[in-house]
Amino acid sequence: MVAGLAPAADNWIGLSTPHFRLYTTNDQKTASDALRTFESAHYFFEKSGIFKSVPSSVVQIVAFRSEQEYRAQGINTGACGYYQRTRRGDYIVMRDLEPDHHQIGVHEYTHFVFEHSGLILPLWLNEGLADVYSSIAGREGHVVLGRPPFGRLYTLENQP
Repeated sequence: MVAGLAPAADNWIGLSTPHFRLYTTNDQKTASDALRTFESAHYFFEKSGIFKSVPSSVVQIVAFRSEQEYRAQGINTGACGYYQRTRRGDYIVMRDLEPDHHQIGVHEYTHFVFEHSGLILPLWLNEGLADVYSSIAGREGHVVLGRPPFGRLYTLENQP
């Protein structure tokens, strides 16, 4: 359990990979699928050559099963997820691990990579690049990059 979070009625599980430690109230399959997405993002940044080096420290991820669980904690309720660097380590908090929301986690992981790479970017560029990189996905031995972030096409098509 992560300090500062109120215990949920459901049990928390913890899974680890070489670069991530995930604590969640989701089931093990959902958590494993999300960790594969995060490891794919790490692999992309490590192999792409965009940065001299990608941080090797383990990122702690806290993910709830639902928006209701997330909102009940009262933490950054205006966001679907966020990245926080502390003296104790780096954290990503996500409201859920739905496959359509993996982009949110990768967006936050991109902030982690930028932060540890020493990039000092204007907010608009930091957020814009995190949105671009949030779409990292592996397909048939290739990396796909540049899909619209979750919900953006719907908003553009349905809002004035």
